[in-house]
Amino acid sequence: MKHLASTAVERPVTTLMFYVGVVLLGVIAFQGLPVDFLPPITIPKLTVQTIYLNVSPEEIDRSVTEPVEATLGTVAGVRKLASVSREGLSVVTAEFYWGTNMDFALLEVREKLDQRRSALPREAGRPTILRIDPSTEPIMTVAVSSGTGSASTASVLSSSIDETHRLVELKEAAGALIKRRIEQVEGVAQASVLGGFNREIRVEIDADRLQAMRLTLDQVSRALLNANLNLPGGTIKRGLFRYSLRTLGEFSNVDQVKDVAVARTEAGREIKIKNIGTVTDGFGERTGVTRYNGREIIAIQVRKEAGANTVSTSRKIHDVLSTLEREYPALKLDVVSDQAEFIGKSIADVKQAIVLGAILAFLVLFLFLRELKYLAVIGITMPISIITTFAAMYFLNITLNVISLAGLALGIGMLGDNAIVVVENMTRLREQGMRLREAAVAGAREISLAVTASTLTNVAIFLPIVFVGGIAQQLFFDMGVTMTISLLVSLLVAVTLVPMLVSRSGRRSLSDLSPRLSTSLASSQHGVRRTRGLFTRSPRLAARGAALCVAGVLAHVRSAFAMIEPHLVRMLNRISDYSYRLLDRYLSWALKKRLLTILGTILIFMLSIVVALLIPGESAPEIDQSRFTVQFYMPKGTDLEGISSLVRRLESALLATPGVADVYSASGITQEEDYWTVSSASLEKADLEVRVRSDASTAEVTDRVRRLLTGWQKSFHGVEFSVRSHGTTFEQILRPEPNDIKIRVFGKDPGVALQIAGALGNRLGAVKGLTDLRSATQQGEPEYRIVIDRENAARFGLTVRDVAQHISAQVRGTEATYLGDFDRKITIRVQPTEEQRSSIEELLNSTVRTYAGSVPLRELVQVHTTEGYGEIWRNNQQRAAILLANVHGRSVSGVVGDVEEAAAGMSLPAGYTFSVGGENEEIRDSFRGLIIIIILSIFLVYMILAAEYESILYPLVIILTSPLAFIGAIFAMVLAGQHYNVISLVGIAIMVGAVDNEAVIAVDIITELRRDGVPLADAIRKGMRLRLRPILMTTATTVLGVIPLVLAIGTGSELVQALAIPLVGGLIASTLFSITTIPVVYTYIDRWAIGRTRSVADNAR
Repeated sequence: MKHLASTAVERPVTTLMFYVGVVLLGVIAFQGLPVDFLPPITIPKLTVQTIYLNVSPEEIDRSVTEPVEATLGTVAGVRKLASVSREGLSVVTAEFYWGTNMDFALLEVREKLDQRRSALPREAGRPTILRIDPSTEPIMTVAVSSGTGSASTASVLSSSIDETHRLVELKEAAGALIKRRIEQVEGVAQASVLGGFNREIRVEIDADRLQAMRLTLDQVSRALLNANLNLPGGTIKRGLFRYSLRTLGEFSNVDQVKDVAVARTEAGREIKIKNIGTVTDGFGERTGVTRYNGREIIAIQVRKEAGANTVSTSRKIHDVLSTLEREYPALKLDVVSDQAEFIGKSIADVKQAIVLGAILAFLVLFLFLRELKYLAVIGITMPISIITTFAAMYFLNITLNVISLAGLALGIGMLGDNAIVVVENMTRLREQGMRLREAAVAGAREISLAVTASTLTNVAIFLPIVFVGGIAQQLFFDMGVTMTISLLVSLLVAVTLVPMLVSRSGRRSLSDLSPRLSTSLASSQHGVRRTRGLFTRSPRLAARGAALCVAGVLAHVRSAFAMIEPHLVRMLNRISDYSYRLLDRYLSWALKKRLLTILGTILIFMLSIVVALLIPGESAPEIDQSRFTVQFYMPKGTDLEGISSLVRRLESALLATPGVADVYSASGITQEEDYWTVSSASLEKADLEVRVRSDASTAEVTDRVRRLLTGWQKSFHGVEFSVRSHGTTFEQILRPEPNDIKIRVFGKDPGVALQIAGALGNRLGAVKGLTDLRSATQQGEPEYRIVIDRENAARFGLTVRDVAQHISAQVRGTEATYLGDFDRKITIRVQPTEEQRSSIEELLNSTVRTYAGSVPLRELVQVHTTEGYGEIWRNNQQRAAILLANVHGRSVSGVVGDVEEAAAGMSLPAGYTFSVGGENEEIRDSFRGLIIIIILSIFLVYMILAAEYESILYPLVIILTSPLAFIGAIFAMVLAGQHYNVISLVGIAIMVGAVDNEAVIAVDIITELRRDGVPLADAIRKGMRLRLRPILMTTATTVLGVIPLVLAIGTGSELVQALAIPLVGGLIASTLFSITTIPVVYTYIDRWAIGRTRSVADNAR
C-alpha cells in the first residue's frame, strides 16, 4: 500500500487511464446484468408427487407413500422425510444435508424410483420429482377468456356455444396458439395450460350385454389396443432404390373406434364395440377449476429460463399478449400476476436509495470539508467503487437483485470513509508545513495500515457465511461480494487515486473563487445575449452559446453560495469549537470518574439485553405485495362441483368487499402444482388470490375479509378458512411451511393420536393471536373396504391381483389406448355405463371371468363400511396427528411459547409425544446459523486488529464497540417496531464489522501519541480532539448513506429496512461510545500494556 501511493503520484496519467478503463468496463457490464428478485438459490429439498385418482388416503398411504418413503430413505444424504397422503394424491418431501449436490441427488432419486416402479400400482401416475428452485417458479399467470370483440375471420372461437364447449375451445386455443407464441419468447422456458376440460374418448360398455356374450372389459381394451397400431415394416429393394414400409393402422376418427371387432359369435358374426356399448367424444374427469373475477377461465403459467432477465422477459410477453389480442379479438387475455412488476419496483426503489444515499453523504462531506477540491476527490470514490463492482458482478455471474443491490446500498456511506481519513491526514501534514506532493504521499503512507485494517474488518464479516453454509450462504453471498468488492475498490482508490488528485490540486478554497466567478458570470450574460438567433444561423455558435448559458447558471449558483459561505463557515466553526470544548470537559470528568463511567455503560448494556429478550422473532419480514391468499377446505368427499359452487359465492362476496380489485381462484388440483403448493394440494381445497386496489391498505382489506369469513364459517358446517399474506419467493424459501404453526402428535395408534390432537386443539382455542386452527388429520367420508376371500378366489383359479384389477376396471375404467389428433394424444377409456359403476350393488353383481366361465364378484369378496382418514401425515416414516394454525396480531415465537405452555399441562398416555413446528422450526434453524456467523465475525475482526497493532490488548478496546453498538441496534429495532429475523440478524452481523472504524481512528492516534511520550490523559484529550472531525465525518456519511433505506416506503422496502435499521442504530451508538467510553477503557489497557513494555525493556537491559 505504501508503494502504491508514491507510484500513483509519480505516474498520474497511468493512474487516471487505469480508472477510466475500469469505469468504462463497469458501464458496459452494467448493460448486460440480468435483473431478478433473488440470487440463484439451491435448497436441499426434493418433493415426490404421485397422483392416483379416486383412491382413499389409507390406500394411498399403504400402496404409494410407504414404498416411496422406503425408496427415498436409501438415497445418500437424506436428513429428514415427511409425507402426506390425501385422496388421489401422495406427497413425500425429502430434506437433504446442506452441501449435498442436488443435481446428483435428483438423478439418484429418479433412478431408484424407476427401479421400484413395479412396487407401485399400475394405475398410479409416474412419480413426479419437484425441487426448490426460485427460477422455476411461474413469473406470470395469464387468464384466457372469451372477449367482447366482434366475430371475424381471425376469431378462434365459435360464435354460438355453451359454457362447456367454450372452455374446450378456449383450452385448445390456449394450447395450440397462446402457449406456443409465449414459448417462442426469448427467456421463456415453459408455458403451462391449466383449467378447462381435457378431451377424452369414452367407451361405455353395457355390462349385461358383455356378460351375455361372455366377454370382459379387459378383452375390449385389448381389442382396441391391437386395432390402433402404426408399425414399421422394413424395406423393399427395387432396382437401385430402397423403399421403406410403414403399416398405418392408428385411429383417425371416433367412428373407427365404434367399428372395432372385439370377438366373433359361434356363427362367425363379428361383435363390434357399437354392438355392446356406446362411444362418446367427451371429457375426462376434472380435478381442478380456475376462475378469474367470477368467471371460469383457462390459466397459463409462464416459467422463465434459468438466468433469464425476469423484467425483460415479462416485457416481451406483454408485447406478445397485446399482439394476440389485436389479432384475435374473440380472446381476452388478462395478466393475473406478474413477478416483474414487483421486481422492477423493488429494484428501482433500492437504486433510488443508493443515489439518494450518495447525495446525502456528499453533502455531509461538503459541510465538513468546505473545499470543492477535497469534496470532489472524496466524492469520486463512490461512483468508481460502485461502477467497478458492476464489472465484477458481470464476471462472477451475479444478477442485479434486491440482495446484491442492498449490499451496495448499505456500503454506500462507507465507500468514502477511507478517502476521508486519507485526505484529513494529508490536510494535517499540509498544515504542518509539508509541501503538497510530499503531504499527499506521506499522508497516504501513514494511514494506509489503519484504513486497510478498517476495511478488512468491514469485509471480514462475510467470510463466516462461506464456511457456515446453509440458507445464509445461499442468500447473502451476493451481498457479501458486492460489499466486499466495493469497499476494497474504495480502499485502492483512497491510497492511489486520492493522493494523485490531491497532489495535482491547488490550495484554492471557495472564497478564492470569487474573482473567477465574477468573470464567468459576465461571460455567461454575454453568452446569453449572443445565443439569441444563433440556432437558425450557426449550429456551432449555438452550441457555444448554450455552453455559455450553462456556465452562467453555474456561475449564478456559485456566486450565491459565495455570498452565504462566510456565514455558513462561521456557524460551523462555532458548532465545531463548542463540540471540542464539550468533549474536552467530558473527557476530563470521565478520566477522573472512570469507574462511574464504566458502571454506567454496563448498566445501559444490561438494560439493552433485557429489551433484546422481549423482541419477538420471525423467519422473514412480511412484504406487502398488495395481495393476500384465502384458502378453504371442504369436508372430505366433497366433489369438484360442490367446491366450485362455494368458490363462486365467495368470489362474489370478495369482489363486493371495499378495496378488492381482482380475485383469481384455483379449486382442487390443477395438475401443475409446484414445490410451494404440492404439499397442501387437495381435491377438497381451493386457493383464492386477492389483489388489493392501489389506494387501499392491504392490512385493512385482509381484516375485512377475515371478519367476513368468520361469519361464513358459522354458516357452513365443516368448511375451514384461512387468510395469509401472499408470500414472495424470498418468504417462501425462509418460510417453506404453508402454516405458521404445526403441532405433531406421535403415537402407535393413529386413532388415539387424533383424539389427543382434538383435545389439545380445544385447549389452544383460548391462546391469543392463534387463528385458523384446524386438524389436518381429519376423519374422512365413509368408505367401503372390500376384503378379498383368497380361498374362494383360488378355487376359481383367480389371484388377488385379478380380483383387484376387475374392481378397478369396473369403477375407474381402463385407459385402453389413444386417438391421435395432430400433435395431441386423446385417451380412450373403457368403462361400464354410469348406472352400472355408481352403485356398490352393481359392482358386487358384476361377474369375473374364470377358466370355467364366470363368477359374481360378491362370492369372492367381503364388504365392510367404515370411516377412513381425510389426510394421513407421516414424519420420518412415523404416523402423526397434525394440528395447523396461523398467527395474527402477534409474533410467531410469542404464540409458540403460549402453545407449548398450554400443551405442557396435558397428561399424555405412555408412548405418545408432541412437537411444535412450522415456521418456528425455520426460525430456530436460521437463527442458530446466523448467531454462529456473528460470533465468528467478532473473532475475525479481533484477529485482524491484533495483527495490525501487533498486540492482543489494544484490539480488546476496539472490539468492545461491537457489544456497545448492540445497544443502539436493539433500541433502534424497538423504536422501529422491527422483529428478529434472518435479515435483521444479517444487518447486525454487518454492523459488527462496520462499527469499529471510529474506535480504530481513536485508538490509533492515542497509541501514536503515547509512543511519542505524551502523558496518558493529555494523549487521550489531544487525540480525541484531533480525530473528532474524521470520526463524525465517517459516521455521518455512513449513516446518511443508509438512511434512505431506513425511510424507504416503496415495494419490498421491508427487506432493506430490516437490514438498515440495526446497522444505523449500531453505528450511532458505536460513535457515541467511541467518544465517551472507549477512551476510559483505554486507560486500563494502556497502564497494563505500558507496564508490560517497561518490564520487557528492563529484562532486555
